[in-house]
Amino acid sequence: MTKNGYGGKMSARGRGAPALLAIVVATVIFAADLALPAGILDGAPYVLVVFFSLWMAAPRWAFVFAGGASGLAFLAPAIAAGGAPSAPVLFSRAISVAVVLISAVFVRAFWRVESERRRTEEWVRTSFEHAPSGMAVTSPDGHFLHVNPALCRFLGYSAEELRQMTWADVTHPDDYERSAELVRQLLAGEIPVIEVEKRYRHKDGSCVCGHVSVSLVRDDEGRPLHRTVQIVDITRRVAMQEQLRASERYFRSLIENALDVITVLEADGTIRYESPAIERVLGYTSEERIGTNAFSYLDPDDAVRLERLVMRGSRTSGAAAAIQFRARHKDGSWRYLEAAGRNLLDDPAVAGIVVNSRDITERKAMERALRESRETLRRSHQELQSFTGVLMTAAEEERARLARELHDDLNQRLAALSLELGQLRRQKPFSAGALAQRLAGLEELVGQLSDDVRNMAYRLHPATLDYLGLEAALDSECDQFSAREGIAVELKSHGLPEELPRDVSLCLYRVAQESLRNVARHARSDRARVTVTGDGAGIRLCVEDFGQGFNPVPSGRGAGLGIISMAERVRLVGGQLTVRSEPGKGTRVEAWVPVSKEVSGERQASRATGR
Repeated sequence: MTKNGYGGKMSARGRGAPALLAIVVATVIFAADLALPAGILDGAPYVLVVFFSLWMAAPRWAFVFAGGASGLAFLAPAIAAGGAPSAPVLFSRAISVAVVLISAVFVRAFWRVESERRRTEEWVRTSFEHAPSGMAVTSPDGHFLHVNPALCRFLGYSAEELRQMTWADVTHPDDYERSAELVRQLLAGEIPVIEVEKRYRHKDGSCVCGHVSVSLVRDDEGRPLHRTVQIVDITRRVAMQEQLRASERYFRSLIENALDVITVLEADGTIRYESPAIERVLGYTSEERIGTNAFSYLDPDDAVRLERLVMRGSRTSGAAAAIQFRARHKDGSWRYLEAAGRNLLDDPAVAGIVVNSRDITERKAMERALRESRETLRRSHQELQSFTGVLMTAAEEERARLARELHDDLNQRLAALSLELGQLRRQKPFSAGALAQRLAGLEELVGQLSDDVRNMAYRLHPATLDYLGLEAALDSECDQFSAREGIAVELKSHGLPEELPRDVSLCLYRVAQESLRNVARHARSDRARVTVTGDGAGIRLCVEDFGQGFNPVPSGRGAGLGIISMAERVRLVGGQLTVRSEPGKGTRVEAWVPVSKEVSGERQASRATGR
């Protein structure tokens, strides 16, 4: 199979038939030339043979037939003349032969050009039809003229359907105005070509994306002839880019809204990236810290420790570590941070040290408060154990004292009374005067016993406090203390509620009682002052002396049983006890106990209604 002058393929049989026909025609012309008088046919018929051979056979046969025809043109007149032909005939035949040869040259050149053109057209047509990207030729107004299969697959339409449509019919509505403006600029000569990514409507209703290149072909006068269009399908690429952007937005949102601070450091500690959470933690914006050295914001001791850790970890790819450190807030305060870092310097996607940090300042404060609470609880437990032991000892001492008073005093006096009564019974009857004298003595002894029992009972619990109130009970206690100890006591009171809760009254009474007892035991003072006042929120009791004073022990450690018991009593009713003293300047014991207004109001209302 070989190509003919049109660039098509011709079989050996198809190629031989035109050649044989050309030989037959040449033989007929030669016979006619021999039969006719010389000069009638001249060389013209032989030129026809050459053209016929070129048309019917192939260009490469042109010179073969031209040579044969030229030989026959000279041979015919020689044969006819029986010798050499005349000069005019030879000249005429020479001219004909020249014409034949020149014709063969031009015809061969023509067919060569024509063959090349046809081959080029075939190449262009084949390339157009088999191109992997969509290609089309449209009229200047956008009607499809020619489309290739790739474009049909891209848009989902057949070639016949597309030739009935325009570019506007397949352009996505959201991209139409932009596309129309670009076409206007192309037709106006404002831009040489159109290069744009746009969306199209597929036949099934879906959206497809393509990278479009459009050029305009003009005639010699500059009028638009047609547009050539090439479309590369980028639908998958656009979908992947959109997925990538969505993924980037997702992870960026996670990072920007994370409670932890995410930092990317260079090997030397320079901050390359920091999430917005840093502003909530340390008060700085990300822009303020990026480009600065992270170690400059740390406590100096922690900075040295952290810098060594980073330098050591930067030498091992993938190394991870966790650490706690103090960082300076923008307002100058210090915050505790807990961080975990990983060396990703060798990861091309990161090329840095990634650190996740969180603020643990509140946790540290809670841990410190917990430790202090545990320590306080431990000390309180120890003090409670000590107080329990002292209290038990005091209780035993009080029982012993009461036992001694009952045995040594009351019991002896009761025994004496019993003896007196026994003697009175055994002796002879007395005269009325003697009997009255003996009974008067016994009456006095019984009265003394009664007073002593009443005082003992009062010291155990004052009945005056329950029936007459705190002020009367304190007044009675001060009078008895002065009479018993010989120390002048001044009582001042004002603003007291008419009625107080029993636990509050008893607490303040016992504090005053214990304070006066301490004055008698330790103060070496000849006078004391008791002041009790109310201010609506609570009751304040102050007992002060003007004696020798002492050095108070901090936090009550090592204090006597009296002070410990007073402090515990006041604490149980929600109050506070303070003891102030200096050597040579006396002692001041002050207790403040809160009183609920609601309780006072209820008591007053109860009293007003007679309940």
